[in-house]
Amino acid sequence: FPKDYTKKTIEEDLAKVAAFFKSHDLDGELSIRSIYYAQGGSKFQKTKSVIGEVELPYSEKSKVSALQKDLNKDPFLKKAVEIKCHLKVGDKFPEISDVDKPLGTEGLSLTHTPGTVMLVDFWATWCGPCQEPMAHNQQMLVKNANKWGDKVKIVGLSLDQDVMQLINRIKERGWNKVEHYILPGGFKHSGPVAYDCHGIPFVVLVDKNGTIVYTGHPQAVDLEKLINKHLEAKEGETFVASKPKYESESGTPVEIYKKLRTAVKDGKVKVPPVFNQSQMGPKTTPTDLVFQSAAVLIHSRKFTPDLKKLTVERQKLVLQGEMSQPAAIAFIKGTYEATAGVPQGYVVPRIKPVQVPMGPNGECKIF
Repeated sequence: FPKDYTKKTIEEDLAKVAAFFKSHDLDGELSIRSIYYAQGGSKFQKTKSVIGEVELPYSEKSKVSALQKDLNKDPFLKKAVEIKCHLKVGDKFPEISDVDKPLGTEGLSLTHTPGTVMLVDFWATWCGPCQEPMAHNQQMLVKNANKWGDKVKIVGLSLDQDVMQLINRIKERGWNKVEHYILPGGFKHSGPVAYDCHGIPFVVLVDKNGTIVYTGHPQAVDLEKLINKHLEAKEGETFVASKPKYESESGTPVEIYKKLRTAVKDGKVKVPPVFNQSQMGPKTTPTDLVFQSAAVLIHSRKFTPDLKKLTVERQKLVLQGEMSQPAAIAFIKGTYEATAGVPQGYVVPRIKPVQVPMGPNGECKIF
């Protein structure tokens, strides 16, 4: 985290980012982000930084390299401004090239057929949460076979590297109504990259006019209902969700946020110290094995490029790190105790567990 800042430097940084947006006629968001954190047994610290986020239409992706070149001229702007250019709701669905049929024709292209509703499901056999949505795809196609006919197509784009594992999964589960392809390169394939897809399952719903009308997790919406809605739409009619309006405040309620901030600032949230491996010995316990640890609380003020305030966003307290399961349990339990009176849902553990051999009495057996 950056440590040095003053009110004056933050104002100067905000003005500098706003000037870049104005000189390049960019729309987007500017944020002043306040971070309260403690790491590896250290005392509470606070920092602030200015961030600019630009989201260009996908049709303007040719502009990204020139903008990035200008940003690279200034070390601060290069770090502070992020340019995104990905497909989103409202865009036309472009073909996805270089897709392969499992053990079949390679180098194919997936395109939308006018007059049909198409659901594209990015998934993999190794992804546990992907299995139920793919089963649901099959169920929808079977259930609505007469109604949908050839007017609805569901396509599975697998990120698997093991083609036989994909073929066997499809055969074992009977997912034969879905049109299956495999993407060479997985997440690096141009398909997931175009949608900024870094996690699966992830679906894209395309209406009869070829317009993207939904992107996201397949279980976050009623896909069958959405498909029927767009199937029944009149010719040329498109239903695209409007951009959500900003509320004056969002995220964690201010009173809960203040309690979390006080617990971090006053040192009540005990972040376990990072283990010094040179001191490892017979007396080392699993609870000692902490390799990374932090408690982070973020508060952001967002602005338009002309510095009009949009909203204040307060996040939840996030516990981060890499440690043994006993250490993680102790860290989480201690934080819940330190934030008594705050609903536990406002404390979010994101801790990577490290497997440690343990004896019958709970001792660490790594010697």
